[in-house]
Amino acid sequence: MVPGDLCEPARRRPVPRGSTVMFTPVSLRRARRGVDPHAVEYTVIDVETTGLDPRRGHRVCEIAAVRMRADGIVLEEFASVVNPQRRMSSENQEFHGISNAEAAAAPTFAELAGTLLRLMRGAVVVAHNLEFEGKFLTAEFAHAGLPQVRAGGLCTLETYREHTEMIGYRLPGIVKSLSGSWPGTEHAALEDARNTARVLTALLTTAPVALTLSAGPSGNDAPAPSAPSAPEAARVRPRACGLRKGREGWLAHLRRALPTRTRTPLDEVGASAYRAAVARHAEQGRLIGRDAEELAALASVAGHSQESLRAAHTDVWKELRARAGAHPDAPALRSLTAAALLLDVPHLNAQLPSVGTELKGFRVVPLGDTPAVRSVVALAERHGAPVGVRPSRTTRMVIVADEVAAPHTLPAESVQVLRPAAAEAALRELIARHAAERAAERPADAAPQEPDSGRLIIENADVAMLWRGHVPAKRPRTTPATTDSPARTDVLVGKAADMFRRGLGKREVARSLRAEGLGFFERRSVMARARAVSAA
Repeated sequence: MVPGDLCEPARRRPVPRGSTVMFTPVSLRRARRGVDPHAVEYTVIDVETTGLDPRRGHRVCEIAAVRMRADGIVLEEFASVVNPQRRMSSENQEFHGISNAEAAAAPTFAELAGTLLRLMRGAVVVAHNLEFEGKFLTAEFAHAGLPQVRAGGLCTLETYREHTEMIGYRLPGIVKSLSGSWPGTEHAALEDARNTARVLTALLTTAPVALTLSAGPSGNDAPAPSAPSAPEAARVRPRACGLRKGREGWLAHLRRALPTRTRTPLDEVGASAYRAAVARHAEQGRLIGRDAEELAALASVAGHSQESLRAAHTDVWKELRARAGAHPDAPALRSLTAAALLLDVPHLNAQLPSVGTELKGFRVVPLGDTPAVRSVVALAERHGAPVGVRPSRTTRMVIVADEVAAPHTLPAESVQVLRPAAAEAALRELIARHAAERAAERPADAAPQEPDSGRLIIENADVAMLWRGHVPAKRPRTTPATTDSPARTDVLVGKAADMFRRGLGKREVARSLRAEGLGFFERRSVMARARAVSAA
């Protein structure tokens, strides 16, 4: 979607004959009779385009579809840049971030249509501003020479306007109202589709009254018609947007920006190029933003999904592990640990001997080069202890081989001089004590969890706080905004003023006025008058 006509001027080219409106409107109603919204599946669709009107030759340049259940469980995702078969202006490219070169190398809509049709089959199609998505999909299917699909379509924009009170109903505004924060990425088809899925899930799971669908996937009470057959997409170009390092690293955000549970095949040449590039960065142990952008471009060419990307990272790490040998030393273990974090496969560190920081700053010095001494020194290194060559003021322990005489003079009296067996026991005791202290400081529920739960939800979202007390009826333009009489308004002002005097907050007062059927601006007017009355 674009704000105004940002693309290059185009001749008015009519949509090919035979194109029709794709979607039969389906609505969520406060009615007992209807289709259970939890009994059907949904396909959430979002498109990015080269302009606003397909009749002027504007085309789709990116598409995403998310097949999901009502509880937010993702069944399959699909996303790809689309070749619009025309050039885009610099303003249009800047708006959604898709370059002409990137679009020209992408598959056409006709190449992707088969997968999209399969995802739409037997589901209610959902979009935020369904009319916009519908007219472009209608045009694109017609350009591809495919017959139109008749399917039930649910518009989250109209649904939220009908059932909730908000200042604005653009998708980012709804996400902000439900989550308290703005979405991190806009004008990227997959992330917009996911956000639409999240606001739909919030509506279906937290609405204060039971909701039913006016119709099923077919748009009526009949079974959904079979979609026309078309070959599945042979290649895709998913786009990873909004990359940031964060606490988990660049590649963790790259993986989550890609579609999950997808069925499209990988481009083997592109996958090999990506693997070689990511292996180079893993060996160097360093990744910056510019590198992450380059890897994102290579992942797009390969057509990676979340699962295939993690598999590639796992293979790279296992190659590094094999090179380190059967018994890697402490520096190698630390490099492997850092590589697993960089590659977003931290669970693989469980295959390594523990490398910690329990002995950080506890300097040890070995005297004698025997297997027993080397074993104790390796234990100390794995837990963060620096190893010196000769005793100094910072030395905490001297490990003396059984065949070597203990030193007569030491730089400090606090230095421990121990044989290998005693030194190992003392170090293990220190490690265990440090681990116990850290476990006592950590909250009981602080176990690491995989951030991807396979659900598209907004944590702690509560649509009930924004719920309209009644469904607004369509009124003539000459009808006033409110039908309340002045006498009733005075009564409500007095009631609200009394609540303020009793120390109730504006949220409780607003909830009471909402129950009386007042809209947002009516409530605001009544509450302003009530505050003045209560303060008098």
